[in-house]
Amino acid sequence: MIVGNRLLKLVVVMWALMSAVYIVARTENNRYKMSAYLREALCNGGIENVKYGGSGAVVREPARETRSVIAFVNIRSESADSHIGLFDKYDAEVLDARGDIFIVKMPMYLLDSICGEDAVRRIEAGRCCSVCLDSTALKMNIIPVYQGQSLPQAYTGKGVVMGLMDVGFDFTNPTFRTASEGGSAAESSPTRIKAVWDMLSADTAGSSRPVGAEYTGSDAILGYGSSADSKLQWHGSHTLGIAAGNGYITPYRGVAYDSDICLVSNVVTSDMPLVNAKDLYLYTSATDALGFKYIFDYAENCGRPCVISFSEGFPATYDHDDWLYQEYLKRITGPGRIIVASTGNEALMPTYLHKEAGKDVVGCGVYTGDMSQRILVKSDGKPFLVRFSDFTGNNPFVLCCDTLDNDSTVSVNFDFPSQDFKGNVSITRYYSPFMPEAATYMLTISHDKEHRADTRMRMSLENRIDGRCVEVEAMCVSASVKFYEEDGDAEYGHILHGPAYFDGVIGVGATVRRPVYRLITGEENRSLIEQGLVKKDWPLAYFSSYGPTADGRTKPDVVANGMVVISSDNSFFRESNKDEYYERNHLVAKTEFCGRVYDWHGAWGTSMSAPVVGGAIALWLEACPTLSPDDIIGILKATCNHPVEGYDYPMDCFGYGEIDVYKGLLYVLGLTDISGISANRPEGVDVRLSGRKLTVELPDGTGNVTATVYSLVGHKIMSENIISDGNCGVLNLERLAGGVYAVQFEGSGFVSGSVLIRVQ
Repeated sequence: MIVGNRLLKLVVVMWALMSAVYIVARTENNRYKMSAYLREALCNGGIENVKYGGSGAVVREPARETRSVIAFVNIRSESADSHIGLFDKYDAEVLDARGDIFIVKMPMYLLDSICGEDAVRRIEAGRCCSVCLDSTALKMNIIPVYQGQSLPQAYTGKGVVMGLMDVGFDFTNPTFRTASEGGSAAESSPTRIKAVWDMLSADTAGSSRPVGAEYTGSDAILGYGSSADSKLQWHGSHTLGIAAGNGYITPYRGVAYDSDICLVSNVVTSDMPLVNAKDLYLYTSATDALGFKYIFDYAENCGRPCVISFSEGFPATYDHDDWLYQEYLKRITGPGRIIVASTGNEALMPTYLHKEAGKDVVGCGVYTGDMSQRILVKSDGKPFLVRFSDFTGNNPFVLCCDTLDNDSTVSVNFDFPSQDFKGNVSITRYYSPFMPEAATYMLTISHDKEHRADTRMRMSLENRIDGRCVEVEAMCVSASVKFYEEDGDAEYGHILHGPAYFDGVIGVGATVRRPVYRLITGEENRSLIEQGLVKKDWPLAYFSSYGPTADGRTKPDVVANGMVVISSDNSFFRESNKDEYYERNHLVAKTEFCGRVYDWHGAWGTSMSAPVVGGAIALWLEACPTLSPDDIIGILKATCNHPVEGYDYPMDCFGYGEIDVYKGLLYVLGLTDISGISANRPEGVDVRLSGRKLTVELPDGTGNVTATVYSLVGHKIMSENIISDGNCGVLNLERLAGGVYAVQFEGSGFVSGSVLIRVQ
């Protein structure tokens, strides 16, 4: 009997080795309460550093009990009031509480025990995010104060907190200083950056923050100089300049250039070289949520409205695995508290594959750019299989998913000799408490090739049992894994970054409004047109991610120019990263201030369009400080321009359309329904306000100009013909009380329109 048992075991082992298939069962009963990232972290021994070994094995470091994690914890509502004893029991620190949702720092090795508590409904944390002007101001109807035209600006973001959470900030850039009377910053000018939380700062002694340190006051912030990741990153200096830079002595002024600024320098995937291994799980989606809270808390303490622009993101999921994150952000936003986020730059290639129940099989090619990539799979719970082969259809292998229990894995090693390509494919099933009727899986492709090697494969989703139809969806959730459209059934869209796809967060996509720009050398950069990346009749940027979301909602909510947006740079990054390609192809201008050289360059992405919308909302908040996220959606619905006619809006590519900042401002002020006031600004006429005199000039010739002044309740106050035959005239405003007025211009020699003026 013993010999028989040994023989049976030997046969089983040999079969497993020959087929290269193994099943790893997860027996922890309460891990279904955890998000996938936390379950994966625990299964990996609490270590993120996982790599593919030459023998096909997965190499991981051992667990370390010294690690902690920052995560969301959802307590059953009837137990929420008694949470203190629960968290104290596990040496956990509550960092914030919103009803029954807590953000908690706790030891990783105790996660299983905490999940075992009946009072705990869910524990959630996700990976840290990845990083996703001149003509922008003109095309978005923001600030036509240059390009040969001057118009007054009644709303500039004054009294509003413009918040950003990003990476690579240069706090010393003069575009963030308080402008002097001449319009530029003096050496003694204080910075408009009022508070900074740098999550990677090493100045942690005495810090009240769970990671990094806080800096407040002009002297402390300018003395600190730049965020701790500035040798690696420049991104935040550029996005902040778009939202709130004053332009210094350049024409590249941001949208809300008089706003106060509050910043969080968080951690993204490319910051990982700066993160100590033991601190890895302190930088999660819950930590980012604390970053949003930090900015709103600053605005609350100042008694000011606030909008936050966020130009980072993480891939969407089918299973609401980020539900607590979304719910937490809902609870901290509201009247005068708005979050704007970029939808991502993943639209260049298909990322979605859908097998309907009536189809036997769907398939496509797969390209895996990095050495470990993930595809999220969801089925209706019926058996199905995933078939792989090399890119020519040879060397097939199959993963059968009907044998998997929750938190168990099937894994297959592969070898494609014709491509000199080998590796491992695994699929793990996990339980989603938000979709109990469905089956959700994480498909992971690991290999040993460099990024530019031939790592193409073919993948198909198939019925497991003939005649039994199953519906299956697959979505790429890693940045460099993509499907191939020409190979059949893969689709564009359906790929969005969080938190932009969250309900209550304003998701922003990108349009193309400036495909050509002039470099500092005097040459034009026309590479986008030369590469065929600009479509004349379809202004959506080629990279701009769009929906629908996994639950069928339309995203983005709005689009704005994100193609070649010129803005400020990080001087500390450029000091450490000399790049001839950048200087030849992106550098637009250089300025000097206090002995430092500051670059201005063009960049593109939804990272650039989000701060355009964020800055615009800051102007609207200046006019109405209590606007809520729902109010913003209402303004967008009423005032956005439709980039392509013949479609119903909102639509998945453009949302409600392209933002029109001025029209939105008139809507907020209640002036859009007043006959006589145009929703556009005048073109071909210069308007300058100096004291109580409004000077009007027709630069290109002579004509007639009539100016009519309206109050903000729509009453006509005065109307005068200020140019009858010539090119210059003056409207005297001495009779007006201080405040904001709308002035409508009509006449010949220019395009009629209105402006808003602020009389002191």
